[in-house]
Amino acid sequence: MRGVAGAVAWLVLSSASACAQGPAHSVGTGDTVLIDAAHHNLIDIVDSHRGWLEAEGFRVRVLRQPFDPELLSGVEVVVISIPSAAQNAVTKPWTREKFARAWQPPFPSAFAADEISALRDWVLEGGGLVLVFDHMPISHAVQELAAAFGVEVANGHAYDERLLRWEADSLSRSEAGSAVFRRSDGTLSAHPITDGRGAAERIDSVALGGGAAFRPMPEGEPLLTLGPSFVSLLPEAPFRFMENTPRQPIGGWWQGGMLRIGRGRLAVFSDAGILATADEVAAGEPPWDGWQLQNPQLFLNTLRWLARQIDP
Repeated sequence: MRGVAGAVAWLVLSSASACAQGPAHSVGTGDTVLIDAAHHNLIDIVDSHRGWLEAEGFRVRVLRQPFDPELLSGVEVVVISIPSAAQNAVTKPWTREKFARAWQPPFPSAFAADEISALRDWVLEGGGLVLVFDHMPISHAVQELAAAFGVEVANGHAYDERLLRWEADSLSRSEAGSAVFRRSDGTLSAHPITDGRGAAERIDSVALGGGAAFRPMPEGEPLLTLGPSFVSLLPEAPFRFMENTPRQPIGGWWQGGMLRIGRGRLAVFSDAGILATADEVAAGEPPWDGWQLQNPQLFLNTLRWLARQIDP
């Protein structure tokens, strides 16, 4: 599976992803997590994630209207996953034709200026935000929100230039969008999140594919770093690739990173594969079959870090 187009099927995070050490809190007594469902989220994680979050002790609320300071009051963690601007939204059931119609420029922000201000102030005052996006137009939809935290987004598709294959001046199906990040080669960084609370939570490999990228944050902490041969293909509309499509070198850019800002914390992932399910990983979903991958555990560890259950 590659980027948003493949990840739309990854909607159930199995309870098998729960860490062997168990929840930090008993059911209904832990930190409050607010899941954004108000911004035409291409992947709506409310139904799929609510159960295991509550089993982990988190108290779950769902956002059905724009962010504002009152709604953020009393919330420890906010999860924003794959938001879209209204004019680029794709409704279920998904079809190729719907994507083709909706994913046409312009690609405006999914968030109003006052929402961005409210979220930034909330993080500075101690909140924990995880922002998950993907290739264009989703990357455009989050660009203004990301910039409010000093995050520069590459608005394209992240591919390994060595693996690009062209047929009749169009990009053929290849593994160019696949990226496996490993602790052993340094593309997956040692961090309280990747170390977890013990050996059962330690992260050694994570796979993503075909998403976007963002420039290393000067004061940030890397988790997932792209290799030197990666480029961002920059078509006018998603997946409209030609051999002369502009490209931007993004070797050394991140697909996962953290930032401590003010009294709060920010986690950024630029590929929907971070929402991969334990079931998909166990089944060896192509193109990553044969690897022991830990995407679900990484996402859980990230929420715990944002809630200060890890690295308080």
